[in-house]
Amino acid sequence: MLPIRPNNKKLHNKKLSDFEDVIGYKLPQEYIDFLTEYNGGDPENTIIELPNSEILSIAITDLFGIGIEKINDLKTNFKIYKEIIPKGYIPIARTEGGNLVCLAGDNGHLFFWDHEIDDIENKDLLPIANNFEDFLEMIKSVTGEDLEDYEVEEVWVDPDFLAEMKKNGLLK
Repeated sequence: MLPIRPNNKKLHNKKLSDFEDVIGYKLPQEYIDFLTEYNGGDPENTIIELPNSEILSIAITDLFGIGIEKINDLKTNFKIYKEIIPKGYIPIARTEGGNLVCLAGDNGHLFFWDHEIDDIENKDLLPIANNFEDFLEMIKSVTGEDLEDYEVEEVWVDPDFLAEMKKNGLLK
């Protein structure tokens, strides 16, 4: 697995149990194992190449944990996004540009969610991986030389989304 700088707060079983009560199901064991060891974290200079033609790659900026700083806390992010992302998914990581990686509660699959899609009822979630271990294996370390062929084509942030992030204390 790619080196990830773990969160400095250890996962407490009570907080994990409380979070599972909030979401209404038990998290996949491989994800619990990750939380136990890292409790979120920061992968630096990473990229994931996606198996679709719409979005070719994403860069993970933060992996969420439980009982940590508000901006990267699973419970906080779940509460913020539960009415925005499709039901049955929890946000587990943030990508560059403020998009999310979500875990499907029914089968443990991982998806990319783009906050710029306006249709809440029919948001398209792009498949990333069948399980958390596969997701971690997809994260590749990159250098500036690796990114020479990548170019930012366009950047836009929905003003309502930005206001919501500021309201919840996730941005200054």
